[in-house]
Amino acid sequence: MLKKGLYIVLLALVLVLVSCTTDKTEPTEPTEPTEGSEPTEVLIEKEIKSISGLEDIVITEGVYFHPLRDVVIKNESDENISYLFEVSGQVNYGVPGTYTLNYQLTYGEDVIDETRIVTVNAGTIMAEPVSRNQLQNQPTLLGDG
Repeated sequence: MLKKGLYIVLLALVLVLVSCTTDKTEPTEPTEPTEGSEPTEVLIEKEIKSISGLEDIVITEGVYFHPLRDVVIKNESDENISYLFEVSGQVNYGVPGTYTLNYQLTYGEDVIDETRIVTVNAGTIMAEPVSRNQLQNQPTLLGDG
């Protein structure tokens, strides 16, 4: 009797596992619209709508600088695609001087090739003053002291 029960459970388990397979059908290629029918897929051309943040900038020595900070490029879907830039050049934000960065991007038929000057000025980073009351109202996290 125990053997029969074990076989029934095993058979049920096999049936459940077999029914859990994924659908392996390949997606079909979009077909050309026939006369009188509408296309099933609309292709939107890649296009850059707006660019901002590639202006020359002056920073204070010791302030971290990321070449894509505040750079925004909006595409046809109003998405920021600045991460697609190829940036060449470097900025040593610890050493005062003038640095040149080159930004290049090809998106659809649009091509961007911009140069940006980053000037690092000697100076002191000033933190905003904080009163003792403001410090007491801050939560203390474990490991902070």
